[in-house]
Amino acid sequence: MMVMAYLAAVVAANLIVTAFGPGVSVLTAFLFIGLNITARDGLHDRWAGDSLKWRMGALIAAGGLISWLLNRDAASIAVASSVAFAVSETADAGVYHFLRDRPWYQRVNGSNTVSAGIDSVLFPILAFGGFLPVITLGQFAAKVFGGSLWALALRPRVLTVAALFALAAPLSGQSVSVGVGEFHNEYVTQEVVEAVVLVPLGAVTPNVIASWDLHGDGKPVVLPQVGRDLYVSFPVIVGADIGASAGPWDDYKAWEPHGSLRAIAFLPHGFKVVSIASWQPWNEWARSVVFKVDWTVARLDR
Repeated sequence: MMVMAYLAAVVAANLIVTAFGPGVSVLTAFLFIGLNITARDGLHDRWAGDSLKWRMGALIAAGGLISWLLNRDAASIAVASSVAFAVSETADAGVYHFLRDRPWYQRVNGSNTVSAGIDSVLFPILAFGGFLPVITLGQFAAKVFGGSLWALALRPRVLTVAALFALAAPLSGQSVSVGVGEFHNEYVTQEVVEAVVLVPLGAVTPNVIASWDLHGDGKPVVLPQVGRDLYVSFPVIVGADIGASAGPWDDYKAWEPHGSLRAIAFLPHGFKVVSIASWQPWNEWARSVVFKVDWTVARLDR
């Protein structure tokens, strides 16, 4: 996925600059080059070893070649982009390795700042025949800021939450809601913010919950589930769900399956009170309880 994202971004940037000139390069730097310099740090981790140099070289060359094949007028831009990427990638790899003991987000942004500066100076000179200070400064700021946003967005857990919600929301026959409440287990009591997508499919209701601990570090716990209503006497519904929590990334080493019972009391104006009791059989039957108030953001009836 990182390779495809890298190639798509560099080809798009090259072709857009070819079509619209240097003035649009700041925008492409923010949208696409920020993704490039972040993606190559991800590839740096995956390709660490003797093959890193030739793989990155082949990837950079492929981006330029594809750009030229799609538009023969893009030759000068493709060459300038490839050369600038090759030089900046060398510096990026050195800084990224130097910061190897730091958290990933710091390594990415530290190396991106150096490589963005080099790329922003070299590319306009090679592509447009001269030093363009305003465009160079604009590109540098756009690449650093864009790269920091992509570094946040490309975290596996963030991507998973975004993908699940993007896929589920258009199918939703009931609601997309957000809520605040309190989570309690035998170890901790903490406030949480949760977002929920429900997708009723006849007798069962697949749903996805993303839960953020207000005292944590911003990493959401993801809970894909499938449930069934056991008792319905509006405005109260009692149901059961089975699913898994978290995921094999960040601080979590494995999915943890769970079963839960939920009680929902619907209130006026889209509000509802929710209580969930959950058990995790693979975690010594760990038990937890969530009590929260939700508000329906969107009801997307078919």
